[in-house]
Formats: sequence, structure tokens, C-alpha cells
Amino acid sequence: MSETMVWTGIAAETWDAGGGDDPQWDHDFFRQVLAENPGRALDIGCGTGRLLVRFLSYAFDVEGLELSPDMLAICRRKAEAKGLTPVVYLQDMRTMALPNKYRVIFIPCGSFMLVLDDEEAKGTMRRFYEHLEPGGILAFTMFDMFGPDQDIKIGEWVSRWRDPLPDGTELEVLFYTDSINRVEQVYRGRRHYKVWLGDQVVREQFLEDTFRWYSVNELRLLLELSGFELLSMKGNKLDEEVNETHWGLAVVARKR
Repeated sequence: MSETMVWTGIAAETWDAGGGDDPQWDHDFFRQVLAENPGRALDIGCGTGRLLVRFLSYAFDVEGLELSPDMLAICRRKAEAKGLTPVVYLQDMRTMALPNKYRVIFIPCGSFMLVLDDEEAKGTMRRFYEHLEPGGILAFTMFDMFGPDQDIKIGEWVSRWRDPLPDGTELEVLFYTDSINRVEQVYRGRRHYKVWLGDQVVREQFLEDTFRWYSVNELRLLLELSGFELLSMKGNKLDEEVNETHWGLAVVARKR
């Protein structure tokens, strides 16, 4: 099985504080999908509960699946602080085997892009299909790494943000692009997390940053071959069909 990113340590601890807990653009998209398709739902790559905890507080019946034990621990703590007890699974989406069937499976944050291998992508899509009820809904978001807002520099560290943390320190996240394979459609890079106290770095961590991007037509074919009917493919503005001005897309498909 190919490698995949797993957020651990500083990367997991600071996910929310670095902006990961905000509703973000996909919140309304997934909330509408859940509202229109009532029943049990599954959040693939639920992380620290950015959407899972919020949707549970809305009284949606949502479970979570996540590969990082560090992020799941944070998710549980956040939920418990709100009096919620989430059902979560520490599993890889590529090999997931869960006891339930779902009305909706949703995948935020472009997490499907972490599946690098073509055969694994097909197999993962089939697992989604098998875990859905008849007529169930698959919804997911992705981003376009070559979109209008992307500025990629190969072979140099680029500081993306430096934000204050609740304990008085500051988090800086730097990105390094090792390669962009346009044949395999795979990006390989690294992230460098630095925690600053004044002008001193008191903690730091490196994290592999590797993902695959998918074209619109490739997604259409992958869904069709997996037994899904494509219902919609919107851009990140959500009220427009995806076009070259968008940096993200939101997809809804139905199990035939």
C-alpha cells in the first residue's frame, strides 16, 4: 500500500488553532447535503472534529473515520466538552471496514487526494460504495493545485502563515515542494512546523506533504466505474458549475 499523510504531534495539536476549526467554505455545502439526506452519515478524515463536532451539535447523526490517533484524541476531547460522545473509527479509508451502512458519506478537505495509487483510488471508491445504503450519497471536496490562488515554488521553503496560539506562543508553518509529477499527477513536498516563543523556536516538526490531484473528467469516470451517478460538480463558490476560476470543487454523487 502506498504512503499517505498522517497528521501527528504539533501538526495535530495546532490544527484547530491554525484555522482548522473554522466553518470554512465547505461547511454550508456538507450541511445542506446532510439536511437533504437524513440518516446516518460518515465523515471521512474527520480530523479533530471541525465538521463532525459541529454537525453533532446540530443533531445530525454523524460518525467519523480518521487515520491519526492524535487528531481523534483531540476530536473526542472537543466533543466531550460540549457534552457529545462521537462514534469514531481509527481506520484508513482505503481499507475501512465498518459495521454500519450510511445514507451519506462525505469527505472534506480534499482528503481523497491522499490516495496516490490509481488502483487504490478505485478500491477506495468501491469501499465508499459498499458502505452506502441503496441510493446513498457520496459528497466530497477537492482543490486545484494549479488554480488561480496557487503560488508553488519548487526547491525552496516558503512560510505560509505565522499565527498566535492560545498559550502565548506562535505557530509558523512553512512548505517545501520537492517535485510535481504531471504524468502521475502527484505532488511531493514537506511541511515544517515551528512553535515560537519570542524569537526562540521551542518546538518543531517536519511532516511529509504528498497528494494526488484529479481532473474533472477523471473524477467523472472514476465515479461511473464505481457505480455512482454524478449529481453535481460545483466550484468552491458552490452556486456555480466548476470552471477555471475556481480553486476548489464540491462533488455530489448517488449510489445507483
